[in-house]
Amino acid sequence: MKPPHFLAFLLVCLSCIICCSDDDDSKDERSACGVANILEDLDWLRDEIADREQSTSPDIQYCYITKATWNGQTVFLYEDCNPLINKVVPVLDCEGTSLGAVGVAVDRNELSDFCTVWSPDNFACLIDFSCVVQQ
Repeated sequence: MKPPHFLAFLLVCLSCIICCSDDDDSKDERSACGVANILEDLDWLRDEIADREQSTSPDIQYCYITKATWNGQTVFLYEDCNPLINKVVPVLDCEGTSLGAVGVAVDRNELSDFCTVWSPDNFACLIDFSCVVQQ
């Protein structure tokens, strides 16, 4: 009969083999639109983020960019959470081309898989970003 230490060692090793796999099933949110990193590889998005980070407007604290899925394609939304305005939310495709606006050409109920792409350091709104693209 094998000593109990040996059996415990085997159980630990087996657990590591099963649980410590290199196969990460989590989705890398930076990968979309046929590129590895939307923050670096989509020129129009990188430029938009750079412009927003350089903005001196006090309203920038309410602005954020999300990506979502609409009709099977990745789209980007220029969101705003300023409680004093009712802003039109533009929707853009992977090329940065406008597809219209939420509530006009795009039904918000048809959007899914939201993930925050950018928000300012001084973001003023209390929004639960359950998905954030890490820079």
